[in-house]
Amino acid sequence: MALTKAVTSHLSSQTATVSDATAQTNAETISDSYSTILNITIAQVGAASSAATFTVWVRTASGIWVALWEAVPAGTAEDTYYWSIPIPFAYGAVGVAYTAQSGGTSSTINVDVIEVTALE
Repeated sequence: MALTKAVTSHLSSQTATVSDATAQTNAETISDSYSTILNITIAQVGAASSAATFTVWVRTASGIWVALWEAVPAGTAEDTYYWSIPIPFAYGAVGVAYTAQSGGTSSTINVDVIEVTALE
């Protein structure tokens, strides 16, 4: 059985804050029949006094937006932080809100949406 997938860059080298409303407006449409995974990286440059955070938003079949959990923080040390997040079936769209760090030099988020599109 062969697997076909699509990779979409949802946020690329984003340094400015992305609000919850913007994350929902600019969300990626996904299949509610196949798996979706978010690969997220946050690169922290310089030690931050407050960590960068992200929140994953999903749209239900009835059109309601829900956060999968509370804001997830990166670390405050200079480093690159990684997450692979499976998105449960039955959601029609996914978006990521982002809050940049305070202190340090900068933080940058990258989000790739990896979606299974077919099983053959």
